[in-house]
Amino acid sequence: MNDLKFAFRQLLKNPGFTVVAVLTLALGIGATTAIFSVVYAVVLRPLPFPESEWLVAIWTRTPQVDRLPMAAANHRDLNSQNTVFEDIALSSRVTDCNLTGTGEPERLLATRVAANFFPLLRAKPALGRGFTEDENQPGQDRVVILSHGLWQRRYAGDPTIVGKTIRLEDIPHTVVGVMRPEFQYPTPDVQIWMPLTINPDNFRTRTGFGHLCVARLKPGVTLEQAQTEVDVIATRLAQAHPEVNKDVRFSVTLLRRDIAGVAKKPLIVLLCAAFGLLLIGCCNLVNLLLARAVSRSRETAVRSALGATRARLIGQATAEMLPILALGSCVGVLAAKWSIKLIIPWLPAALPRVEEIQVNLPVLLFSGAILFIAAALVLLLPAMQATRTDIVERLRDDSRTSSGAAAKAALRKLLVVGQVALTVILLTGTGLLIRTFATLKDVNPGFRPQGVLSLRLGISRSKYGGDDQMAAYCQRILEQVRALPGVEAAGMGNRLPLEGSSGLSTIEFERSNQQLGNIEATDETTVTPDYFQAMGIRLLQGRSFTEQDTTNTPRVVVVDEQVARLAWPGESPIGKRVRSGPGSPWAEVVGVVGHIRHESLDRDQRLQIYWNYLQRARAGMTLVVRASGLPRAEVFGARGRERETSATQAGDARYLVSPVLAAIKAVDPDQPAYAVRTMTEVVDRSLALRWFNTVVVSLFAGSSLLLAMVGIYGVIAWTVQQRTREMGVRMALGSPRGSVLALVLRGGLKLAGAGVVLGLIGATALTRLLHGLLFGVGPTDPITFATVPVLLVAAALLACWLPARRAARVDPMEALRCE
Repeated sequence: MNDLKFAFRQLLKNPGFTVVAVLTLALGIGATTAIFSVVYAVVLRPLPFPESEWLVAIWTRTPQVDRLPMAAANHRDLNSQNTVFEDIALSSRVTDCNLTGTGEPERLLATRVAANFFPLLRAKPALGRGFTEDENQPGQDRVVILSHGLWQRRYAGDPTIVGKTIRLEDIPHTVVGVMRPEFQYPTPDVQIWMPLTINPDNFRTRTGFGHLCVARLKPGVTLEQAQTEVDVIATRLAQAHPEVNKDVRFSVTLLRRDIAGVAKKPLIVLLCAAFGLLLIGCCNLVNLLLARAVSRSRETAVRSALGATRARLIGQATAEMLPILALGSCVGVLAAKWSIKLIIPWLPAALPRVEEIQVNLPVLLFSGAILFIAAALVLLLPAMQATRTDIVERLRDDSRTSSGAAAKAALRKLLVVGQVALTVILLTGTGLLIRTFATLKDVNPGFRPQGVLSLRLGISRSKYGGDDQMAAYCQRILEQVRALPGVEAAGMGNRLPLEGSSGLSTIEFERSNQQLGNIEATDETTVTPDYFQAMGIRLLQGRSFTEQDTTNTPRVVVVDEQVARLAWPGESPIGKRVRSGPGSPWAEVVGVVGHIRHESLDRDQRLQIYWNYLQRARAGMTLVVRASGLPRAEVFGARGRERETSATQAGDARYLVSPVLAAIKAVDPDQPAYAVRTMTEVVDRSLALRWFNTVVVSLFAGSSLLLAMVGIYGVIAWTVQQRTREMGVRMALGSPRGSVLALVLRGGLKLAGAGVVLGLIGATALTRLLHGLLFGVGPTDPITFATVPVLLVAAALLACWLPARRAARVDPMEALRCE
């Protein structure tokens, strides 16, 4: 207790040291804790299901695509032939549906699941029951289970909701259950679950790769054992059905890892960057303590002379650091909690399990472990150095030049070199990520997103059941929208580029010699005639669709340039024929358009084929409207002219939102429109995770650079203070001030240079771990590796400038007065 009281008095006597030490420690602990809370929630935290560690996802894998949904026939064979799974359940992709009846029409996200889906997850409804096997049969699937959020929001938590009827797509469905609040699978946005019905033809043709597959391992079965068995089953199915399963394999991954998906690696990179920042902060703190130990070395020598043992001195040094460690950790954890609240709204929408991010017990335990490591790093060297004191030497008047002080100086310089090396690694990684992001921003997506507004249409299949009815409804909307002022073109497609949705299929094409060939993993999109013009997709050959291409005329199709090049190399594709699988009608190729990046800007693998909406209607259509760049006043009339008379909106189509929504409502007020976004926003959302990663790593790198500059400044300033008499002698003997200035700068540059060399060696090895996150630049990008050393040297010169100026202004008479 006496040591702690003394420690508090020392901290109050030196407020500058206390504040810098606490903030340095808080910065490292706060950054590491905040990032770990995100990593824990997204990657490490067990799923909210009993025995969730046994849950796995099973994906189909082909030579072209690593992750394809499961075909119903393959699921049936896996279920019957395996010995490693307790059960395997299917669900559909997330879709949307119209909720009508009481209140305003609402578009909700829904998914269809098998009867064994909820039992497999060990998930029980809060009210009612799950689905039965009979309800998975066609015609008996008019039942639903509601999410807890929808039940509370739309139906005010009505306890008698089970057994009542709601209308989905204008079809009555009976509510049989309400899920618990924590059940949010497959995404938190899903609010309705319906029974999964499978077309019996899918079992015969073994096509329809459209089902998500989740399974539960038997107790004691490892992931490797499960993977080995599904490989054997896949080989067996390939031999039994070579026409469709020849190249089909299956992959098994833990469901927790599968949900984390592509977010796992960027978050781990962030955590490593936070650890780097923590190490740099610890080096800075050790430097501060060593400088403090030198200034108090005479006090330590007196204590030793009066009988203090080494253990007693180490105990005192430790006690003096405990308040700093306690304050730093508390401030760091509070800063992490505040930072989480700040960054959650900025997290990418695609990041899973965001609602689970918080400073909870596992995160606090992690913070405690980090604090212990930081304490060991911070306390060990200063405490040991404090006890290695030659009593006689330290009590002499010229103790500044003692061997103990020299040893501490060497150690401090070594710590600064380590700081600079870690900073070089962080800055190099940041530079590569910034270069990647800039390169992606310059990627041509194959369409022109500027000035395009998009919004999803909720088209009820019950009201517009036939293809002709649905096409007529879409036509009426397009006619209304095209007549609006400021609209250059309007079209529809069932899927937007860069939104993550996919419509993969195997396309069969006919060669000139009448031989057939397959193009697997092809993106299919149903579009209207003006879709290509509205999206700004180039027409390279032939023509687009027209309103004359109807169900009464031969089927037509438009392919992208990559399909044309692969299917008919060296030939014109116009007039050739394709179809979507055996037994489907042939469609004639009437046009070739430019290839677009549909999946993401950094991947360009998928081929594209476009069907005519009049011949192949889709319920979920997206309206895209290209603005002509008219003044806003011309669009909104006299009031708009009063408010704004000159602003043009060529780059932002949001001024069309209100008139477009009004035009849709005029056609049918019961069909909702939602997900209103400009295509520029869609492109930006596709880069959101990379943007977030780059910004956070840049903040860490900037903080590390600042800490490195502080470290260099501290060491050089301390060196100048220790060598004041030497510099006074030099100047008394005629040395010019410029040479003294150069001497100090040279000392700082030596430290920075050694750190830069070590850092570049480390960066060359470690930046290869970023390979999967880079695009358009290599892990040893010469521009980045040339820029970072220049930046570090400039920062080192800036940090050395003030101590160097102070050394150059030393008055020889004042420096030598004590002699």
